[in-house]
Amino acid sequence: LHARRRAIVFSELLETRQLFTAPANPVIIEPFADGQVTGTFDINLQTDPNQYSDPDGDSWQATEWRIRQTSNGQVVWQTGFLSAPPLTLYRTDFSDGAFVGALAGKTELAFSTNYQLVVRYRDDNSEISAESVRNFSTTTATTPVPGAGLWLTRPGYVVEPVQSGLRLPVNIAFVPNPGPNPNDPLYYVAELYGSIQVVRNNGTRSTFATGLLDYNPQGPISGVGEQGLTGLAVERDSVNPNLYNLYVAMLWDNGSPAGAPNHYPKVERLTSAAGGLTLGSRSVLLNMQPEIQGQSHQISNVTIGSDNKLYVHMGDGFNAATALNLDLYRGKILRMNKNGTPVATGDPAGANPFYSAANGINARDYVYTYGHRNPFGGATRPSDGKHWMVENGNSLDRMSDLVSGQSYGWAGNDSTHVQFSKYIWDPATAPVNMDFVDSSKFGGSMFPAEAQGHAYVSLSGSTYAAGPLANSKAIVEFSDLDTLNGSGKLAVAPSFLVRYNGTGRATVAGLAAGPDGLYFSDLYEDTGSGGATGPGSTIYRVRYVGNSAGLVPTVATPASANQNPVIVNDSTSVSVLGADDGGEAALTYTWLVTGNPPGTVGFSTNGTNAAKNTVATFSANGTYNLFVLIRDIGGQLGISNVVVNVSSVLTPTGNGTTGQYWSNINFTGTTITRTDPAIDFTWGSGGPDPAIGSDTFSARWTGFLVPQFTQTYTFHLTTDDGSRLWVNNLTTPIIDAYFDHGSTETYSGTINLTAGTVYPFKVDYYENAGGASAKLLWSSASQPMQIVPQGRLYTVAPTSPSAPTNLQLSGATHNQINLNWTDTANNESGFRIERGTDGTNFTLVATVAANVNSFVNTGLNPGTTYFYRVRSTNPAGTSNFAGANIPTIPTAFNGTAAPDIFFVRRNGTNINVWIGSNGAGSPTYVFDAATAPLLTFNGNDGADTLTLDHTLGSVIPTAGLHFNGGNGADTLAFVGSSAADSVTFTATSLTTAGATATHTADVESRTFDGGGSVGDALTINGGVVSTVSTQVLTSLSIAPNATLDLNNNNLIIDYQKSSQLGAIQNLINTARAGGAWTGTGITSTAAKNATPKNTTLAAMEASDFQSLYPPDTPFSGQPIDATMVLVKYTYYGDTDFNGGVDFDDYSRVDLGFNNNRTGWMNGDADGNGVVDFDDYSLIDQAFNTQGATLRPSQNGRGALRVR
Repeated sequence: LHARRRAIVFSELLETRQLFTAPANPVIIEPFADGQVTGTFDINLQTDPNQYSDPDGDSWQATEWRIRQTSNGQVVWQTGFLSAPPLTLYRTDFSDGAFVGALAGKTELAFSTNYQLVVRYRDDNSEISAESVRNFSTTTATTPVPGAGLWLTRPGYVVEPVQSGLRLPVNIAFVPNPGPNPNDPLYYVAELYGSIQVVRNNGTRSTFATGLLDYNPQGPISGVGEQGLTGLAVERDSVNPNLYNLYVAMLWDNGSPAGAPNHYPKVERLTSAAGGLTLGSRSVLLNMQPEIQGQSHQISNVTIGSDNKLYVHMGDGFNAATALNLDLYRGKILRMNKNGTPVATGDPAGANPFYSAANGINARDYVYTYGHRNPFGGATRPSDGKHWMVENGNSLDRMSDLVSGQSYGWAGNDSTHVQFSKYIWDPATAPVNMDFVDSSKFGGSMFPAEAQGHAYVSLSGSTYAAGPLANSKAIVEFSDLDTLNGSGKLAVAPSFLVRYNGTGRATVAGLAAGPDGLYFSDLYEDTGSGGATGPGSTIYRVRYVGNSAGLVPTVATPASANQNPVIVNDSTSVSVLGADDGGEAALTYTWLVTGNPPGTVGFSTNGTNAAKNTVATFSANGTYNLFVLIRDIGGQLGISNVVVNVSSVLTPTGNGTTGQYWSNINFTGTTITRTDPAIDFTWGSGGPDPAIGSDTFSARWTGFLVPQFTQTYTFHLTTDDGSRLWVNNLTTPIIDAYFDHGSTETYSGTINLTAGTVYPFKVDYYENAGGASAKLLWSSASQPMQIVPQGRLYTVAPTSPSAPTNLQLSGATHNQINLNWTDTANNESGFRIERGTDGTNFTLVATVAANVNSFVNTGLNPGTTYFYRVRSTNPAGTSNFAGANIPTIPTAFNGTAAPDIFFVRRNGTNINVWIGSNGAGSPTYVFDAATAPLLTFNGNDGADTLTLDHTLGSVIPTAGLHFNGGNGADTLAFVGSSAADSVTFTATSLTTAGATATHTADVESRTFDGGGSVGDALTINGGVVSTVSTQVLTSLSIAPNATLDLNNNNLIIDYQKSSQLGAIQNLINTARAGGAWTGTGITSTAAKNATPKNTTLAAMEASDFQSLYPPDTPFSGQPIDATMVLVKYTYYGDTDFNGGVDFDDYSRVDLGFNNNRTGWMNGDADGNGVVDFDDYSLIDQAFNTQGATLRPSQNGRGALRVR
């Protein structure tokens, strides 16, 4: 009965276990196949969501992702189980996990390495699937072509930067018919995180719109940071050409919970204010909610086709099942009217292929083509009006022209990419944009006739990859889109026009043909200093210069800046000199700023031959990467650059302007007064305040402004409606546009201003009806056009700041001093630091920004007394001084009555001195090795030590060094480098590396440590020099009146040529003096002081030592060869150098005695050339009195002789 019950229970348990079955293994679809080669920074990691299954019907709960090295199975990246739907079911990025193990702390995989992607599912009953594994490998690191510049181009073309400081510029759109004026818009740039920049005909740039996204997209790249504002197309309004319509693609939240990882695609029209420089209004043309998209596979390209329709590219949202479903927008290329409606039946341009009004308007009505994975880029071919697209696949990419209603097959397998394509890139290269150069567009972009009608495609390559890539980070040219081969593919393959050749992260993304070349964006700031999402990206222009312009200009004198760093005022002189076969006088020099500068830079002269010497003025402190384009008459370029560090720009301290608003148009009625940071308002159909209303109101802004430059300034008023501006003279306006007009019109006026001077100003403004806006801008030769910023505006005239107090000077070295002071003001722009040598005459040496209360003054002269004073300053004036003086910077260092430690060590170009420390912590003084004076160390009383540490280079100045020990047992110690040192001692000096350190007779001890295994050269021409460890010498010279004291250390002489054993033995014998150790030569204080006197210095050939032991046996820790003499401090009779006297030694002594042999190994303990009874006496004494061995036995034989 019990057994039967147990069987029933067991059966129930089995049935229960069968209810909980793990999910089926994940089906990995990216990487697409085993052996796929990927980048290192960003890899598509994806499973097929449509193939998730669970035998017992449990739902998916989480996915675990890991990457491990194939060679050792070590996990290098992992996520744990991710459960936030929907993407984590089937898609992840490196940012979702962490690098561990061998790659802990890294942000990417290693190059040229085999890896495995390992994926598991977990269901909502906590059952975990078995692993699925995909093998892949990373690409090989590449190196740039030396000396070829940042971009490689086809002969006859040049690449030149035209804009810098952008953040993730993904698309460029030119105005098809730009206006003729310098300030008319030429092109617009879409930045991924929701801003659009506008560039004018004159090359100046400003922000057209910002904050276009209603969520924060700024996650990591790779990862959720790869989304936001993408597609961009532009045209001038057909009714009012002063208005510009921008058609943009983006994602939005539209009320979904904050922080959601996925968003909704939409298309908007942005209509400019008059003039096209700022946003006037925006409207949603197509909202594709509730369909979701996240990073990368999102809505992308927008093109105005030859049929005047919008072509909008839609990624599949990482769900391949959407691409073939005509009832979804994702995975399609859409075609729509400019008002957002689908192209309907009866449209002269032809209806969309699936349009049907019968069942309402939905996604199907917008579809032009379908079956797309990620069609990043597209363009209309001018010659036939066809729309072409480039599309990213898994392991390969494609390009094709579009046929209305055609399925392009994407269902999760790259085979359809091959089938429905005109060209394939295999392996994938990530084509992201394309455009055509054609005579119908900007007259052919100044490209040669043979390039007209050609297509150009930007290949961005692996995300954020460093260095050049073999098949991407490039622009390729398709010269023939008509001729097909037998497989239906383009018969003529593309050729490279431009390729990246740097070591950084830049690539090629945005691409558009302009009036003077092909423009592209590099997407990422090249140096990587701000990470993948940091600002500092560049717009470049590819320009055709032909092959008849002679040689490319070269840089004769590289770009430089004087002063650099900039520590006085806000400017520096920059210069460069080019050379060219057409003559230097024909060159022009154009200075630009690259990267992510901390502020704007103005150049006093630019774009001319005279600009080879110009003045750069900076608006903020920080590091600026300046470069200069050296252009010859043929347009060919040479480039030189210089990095300038600026710390002296005074801080703009303005608080803004006083704004007064009236509800009536004539400055009457309800009034409000406030402080506005700047005059920069686009109210549109609204107004400045509910109490004022949106029409027929007036405003007045008053206050004071302070220019940065002494130049002619142009002020610009862009208002809707009327406005006036007064500057300095408040009775006569410099701009008078007090009449109704729209914000498309900008009115200007000029005035000469002096830097740092306070000028009163006033702006009157009224709004009649319609849209309302008001903007005050300024510009000058050195000031790019900008809204007059808050820091330059004051509501009341600034007053002079109070003086700083408590100026303290500290940390004086031979060439620098630290200054600190107390800031007592709250309105300074900065501080002026002045220096003198007589307390009366002062020179400005630095300016520092507001709220800074310290400065390090370098470049001082030793032995000089300096006086300092500091005062605060602002546009209203400067304060009184806080002053102080410092004593002479020391060059002599005095000890105390106690034992003192002086330590000197080289550090690069400096000589560092420590007082009271053996080189630990920060040095007490720092000297420039090239200019250091005579250094004197006075020990005074006590046992003082001066150590000259040459491990990193010579520490003795050319002017010399002197040590006076004073009373006490004082020591001068030399420590050599791991390289060969050559040192000569005399009775009163030490010379090495061409420099001499002298000392007095009060220095009782001198030590030598060669510092390494490489042989050193030691010469002793007087006095006693001691060693502190085993030394390896290639040369040893000891004068008759000099002594080398080994104490209890060993010595190796590497003689290379003839044996030095006899000479060394003679020096030992002279010093041994019959056992008293009172002579000169090579002595041992340890042997002299031994009680009983049972130790000595023994010498033998290294070849004899090697006959006793294996050939590779070291001596005293050092490797040896046969051409060496070994000297060891040991017991008399230790014939085999094992550190003790034993039976083996007596055997050798007996053989030596009986066979008339000589030498230490045969028992000649006293070194007199024979083995006799004196030797036996010394050996017996050592045998009977020895303590522990002086060196462990190395042959295993250590038995002592019992007599």
